[in-house]
Amino acid sequence: MNDWPGSFGPGLSFLTVVSGSGGPSGCASGTPSTGGVVSGTCKGYGKLPWQSIVGNPGVTATYTQPSTGNSGTISLKANSNAALVSNQSITITASGSGVSATATFSLTVTAPSIAISSVSSSSVTLLRSGSASLTVNLTRSNFTGSVTLSTSTLPTGVTATYTQPSTGNSGTISLKANSTAALVSKQSITITASGNGVSSAIAAFTLTVSSFATRGF
Repeated sequence: MNDWPGSFGPGLSFLTVVSGSGGPSGCASGTPSTGGVVSGTCKGYGKLPWQSIVGNPGVTATYTQPSTGNSGTISLKANSNAALVSNQSITITASGSGVSATATFSLTVTAPSIAISSVSSSSVTLLRSGSASLTVNLTRSNFTGSVTLSTSTLPTGVTATYTQPSTGNSGTISLKANSTAALVSKQSITITASGNGVSSAIAAFTLTVSSFATRGF
């Protein structure tokens, strides 16, 4: 009789990297060591070593174990509250009865983010009673939520309507000046892209409102 779980038996390798500061069922917690790793003992697993990622309970791992084969996979997932780390050293231990091997990799956890990658024009000129539109393109990093566009205060008599990006990567801002709109020259207008749980992104363009068309000679 052996005390190996499932189909594992003496001499078979398997990975036992888990997240959190505790251990899997039947394992005793260890004490912190170098590289942000805690070592413990799986009492019910033939006293095999295990490793856990310390200080980042927001990162979890699932495994396809090697069993009697020569490879396995570790799938890592960070939740929305995972601690942000840069190049944290993580140790992988492959263990079997009387044999053990280790390898390391570095783990970086970054915050989801959005950025305004481009605006279709950096300068807009409106005639009184005229209109113009801008396309705003977004870049996302690990963020799939809805994004909303807004602008800073516009000149009196100028209004903006929006086609919001929502969960997409672009939106439009349509500007319209009424017949008595304030005349301005190259007023800086800020575009803000906002999403829940991510830092806002900004970009700017200049706005000119004129009472007549200008021509170059």
